[in-house]
Amino acid sequence: MAENKWQAHRAGILNYWYYDEAEFEFADGRLMLRGSNGSGKSVTMQSLVTVLLDGVKRADRLDSFGSRSRRIEEYLLGEKEISSYDERTGYLYLEYKRENSEQYITTGIGLHARRGNTKVDFWGFILQNGRRIGQDFQLYKLGRDAETGKEQKIPMSRKELEFAIGRDGRVTTEQREYMAMVNQHVFGYQSLEQYEELMQLLIQLRSPKLSRDFRPSVIYEILNDSLPVLSEEDLRPLSETLENMERTKLSIEQLEREKSSFDRVCQAYDRYNQAVLADRGLMAARYEALLSQQAQKQKENEQGIREARAREAEAHRRQQELSVEMESLQEEQEQLRGHEAYKAAREKEERTHELQEIRAEHREKDKKFLEKRRRGVEVQDNLQQEEQRLEKLRADAEDRLDDMESLADVTDFRSHASFVQAFSLSDGQADEQFRLWLSSCKAYTSELAEVRKMLQEYERMQQKNAELEQELGKERQQLDDLRIQMEHQMESLEDACAVHGVDPAAVAEAINARIVAAN
Repeated sequence: MAENKWQAHRAGILNYWYYDEAEFEFADGRLMLRGSNGSGKSVTMQSLVTVLLDGVKRADRLDSFGSRSRRIEEYLLGEKEISSYDERTGYLYLEYKRENSEQYITTGIGLHARRGNTKVDFWGFILQNGRRIGQDFQLYKLGRDAETGKEQKIPMSRKELEFAIGRDGRVTTEQREYMAMVNQHVFGYQSLEQYEELMQLLIQLRSPKLSRDFRPSVIYEILNDSLPVLSEEDLRPLSETLENMERTKLSIEQLEREKSSFDRVCQAYDRYNQAVLADRGLMAARYEALLSQQAQKQKENEQGIREARAREAEAHRRQQELSVEMESLQEEQEQLRGHEAYKAAREKEERTHELQEIRAEHREKDKKFLEKRRRGVEVQDNLQQEEQRLEKLRADAEDRLDDMESLADVTDFRSHASFVQAFSLSDGQADEQFRLWLSSCKAYTSELAEVRKMLQEYERMQQKNAELEQELGKERQQLDDLRIQMEHQMESLEDACAVHGVDPAAVAEAINARIVAAN
């Protein structure tokens, strides 16, 4: 099954160089740019490769010759002599499509520059979940020109882009994070170092000297220069592999020698097995003769079993005869029981049995008496121990009352004095009084806890008040800075209006109208 890889499908430019808006369609991931000198082929190529792949916007990366003569803000604002832009926001994007399915993903960068300010604001983004620029997603919003009233496309700011993308993508202001994002979702290299090596290769391949000297030797030199230098760490696995191959070869030779020896052992073992098999055959013959003898013995045993069963039937018949005889003897015994001598012997036996029971009862009572006497001594000892323990508990209770008196003074628990006067260990209501005492202590503890919470809340509010005062000071400082910036901007505006002969009030009114429309 063929891999369903990502392919470049469409590239786009918005408010960049001298383009207001442009799109470039790829055919199976390929694009050819044709045009006369100065038509923008080089600018377009170097803006797409490799800026859109890693977000690096240094001057030497933007120029295919490696020159630093032109920076990114000049591509965005144009040349000062022929461009009227002093501030501009632009976008570059590249749409990818799966080779064998209708899946799309878009990566791009946004730029914002002001003339005279060397810092260019950068943000990179990725658009997922099938959303496509120009179809169900736009990088601009529609507005009207303050002077002409015509409808115009205003590129979105970074925050507006974040809101528009939502959960269907991601926006970042970090170049390394954007590069990692493109690698993760499009190229899939295991590390950023490998992805950076790809960027270096692309920079070498886009070099214009290929068009002047298209020879295999030149291409070989470019590709060779783009390869990273192999370190000792990189070469160590190769050397270890070669060593392992040598050891494996020696091991194979040793195994072949061992196999030859093992084959000789197997031959001797086969001869031994043949001899053992012959012995087992002779033994099987002997066992067959023994089995025949055992079968004869089994027949004899079965005959013995039949004779034993016959004897068992005879014994059962004899048992029935004896049972009849025993019933006759029992009847004779019943008749003899009515005789006087039999009655006297039976009465003697009963009196002897009663005497034995009386003696056993007497012994049992003596045993219980001794047990009760012993338990009485134990109870007396336990009573003395309990009295000692009670005395100790009373002393301990007095100590606890003293400790409670000290704690009541510290915590200002005024109900303690009344409870102490009403409490007595010898009072039958002491348990009830102590439960009331304990309930009052718990209620007072809850009140103290509430007071503690209120104090903590008061301290927290004081701290928050101090933080708010600091934030208010910062906000006031920022407001003063903004007012100073606004005054400088108004002065610059008045100077520009004076140069171009435009009424400053009308320009200020137009700016306010655009701000209101944007909000």
